[in-house]
Amino acid sequence: MWAFAANDTVHATIFTLYGSLFGSVGYLSVLGFNVYNTLEQDKTVSHAAGTFWLAWMLITLVIMLGTVRYSAGTTAFMALLFISFVVLAGGTWTGGKSAIKAGGWFSFFASLACIYNTFAVVHKVGYSPLSGMRSVTERFHRKTIRDEDSAAAAV
Repeated sequence: MWAFAANDTVHATIFTLYGSLFGSVGYLSVLGFNVYNTLEQDKTVSHAAGTFWLAWMLITLVIMLGTVRYSAGTTAFMALLFISFVVLAGGTWTGGKSAIKAGGWFSFFASLACIYNTFAVVHKVGYSPLSGMRSVTERFHRKTIRDEDSAAAAV
């Protein structure tokens, strides 16, 4: 959640959305409903789970299109996550266990891209909480204030 303090809305939005997504996936598959063990028994459950992944696929597509201009690491993460949601939506909709397993592998590779991206972003100078809040705010706000001051002085 440090991205909120650093005014990094892209990473803050991604972290919040997908943190809640994987929390709900954990609840559906492990804690509460045990959805993935009932896919073959009940087509309504498999269609509902497929629709769940389809909805997240569309959300991921919209965010992925927004990250294209942001950074290559974030775009790679979102692209891998999009592919995994496409495969998971198809696998759960049809009840194909091999497609669900393939979607899990795409999700695994997306998590590796996310870990790389996290290290790249957090270890920038002035971004880490270890470097102090003052340097974070200077990095994101000082330039804007100086640009406005120099524009006002030029008039």
